[in-house]
Amino acid sequence: MLLLVLFALLLLFCNLDVWYFLRGALVFFEAWFQPTIGDILAEQSFDGMVLPHDLDYLGHMNNSRYLRECDFARFHHYMRNGLFMASRKLGAKLVVGASTIRYRRSLAFKEVFEIRTKVLGWDEKAFYLEQRFVSKKDSFVSAVMLCRQNVVGTSPETIIEYICKKKIECPEFPEELKHWISFISASSQALRAESGLEHKNKRGSAADPHQPDQRDGFKRRTVIQIRRRMINYCLTRFSSGFAPVLETSGYSPVRCLDTNSALPSRSPPCSRSLSVTSSSSSSSSSVYPATWKSTIRLWISPRLNSPPHSP
Repeated sequence: MLLLVLFALLLLFCNLDVWYFLRGALVFFEAWFQPTIGDILAEQSFDGMVLPHDLDYLGHMNNSRYLRECDFARFHHYMRNGLFMASRKLGAKLVVGASTIRYRRSLAFKEVFEIRTKVLGWDEKAFYLEQRFVSKKDSFVSAVMLCRQNVVGTSPETIIEYICKKKIECPEFPEELKHWISFISASSQALRAESGLEHKNKRGSAADPHQPDQRDGFKRRTVIQIRRRMINYCLTRFSSGFAPVLETSGYSPVRCLDTNSALPSRSPPCSRSLSVTSSSSSSSSSVYPATWKSTIRLWISPRLNSPPHSP
């Protein structure tokens, strides 16, 4: 039994970041039993210390650990001021849309610090927060991060009105936050232009809605070509196994098309039905796969060659 428990723990630690989930649970219960803070714009502090698993090869706190600690500090902040519970009750989600961190001085092993988190403002889609790593030995700001917390499912104003029971005006953004938002917008526009999204949107808005798109015809032709190849392959495999059954039952397909020719046009050259004939013992069974394949081709080719319908 003990070996099974150890093996299960080994699997968990190999496949999951167990310490992350344990730390998140501790932060949740710690914030749950602390008194709530009614002011949305109030600054809150979250204590931390550099542990051995936070170190990198240079002996100080790894850069990725700063972002990890910011996650816990934001979660603690949302639990204290009610943003987390309000978003849950409103059916919304808080996800990180952007973050930028600036490192000023490294945090050494066993160094105690605090993360000061505050909401700088919000717009119609997201909250904007600032988080500072402040060393407790000399109150030096070791790192500062700006974070955009997107709200999915509702708006920030709705969440604030739900918490405060009144409408609160958004404070004026600091100068560095304005430049940072401009940087995010410029980066988004550059990526859209690089991927061609803006050009496609402009072309789609300027096009005539009653005129069929040429790309639809190209897609349809591509699908038809792929479908033809699949049908040819399936007919070859299917006819080789099904023709002996037709021969023994007294049915033989009508030979209306050369097996080496291309698919017929829209108008069928001859009948597509199966005719009852007397089976001859002298006829070779290898003829049936080809004639069976030709008959099914005659039946299905008009559907493949039909022109694309205009909207």
